[in-house]
Amino acid sequence: MIQRLAVILSEEAIADLGSIASYIFNQSGSQQVAIKFVDRIELRCQSIGNAPRWPVP
Repeated sequence: MIQRLAVILSEEAIADLGSIASYIFNQSGSQQVAIKFVDRIELRCQSIGNAPRWPVP
């Protein structure tokens, strides 16, 4: 079984995600669009915890 490393977002990163969500909300007018976009970024960040375990070609 693959052991994944914990990914912890810094306070600055969390603030940046909030700014991104605000910008998307202001541009799109949709809170749902903003939340989904930031959620996808957060999921991608969490997947970095698997990176050290990925096979090298």
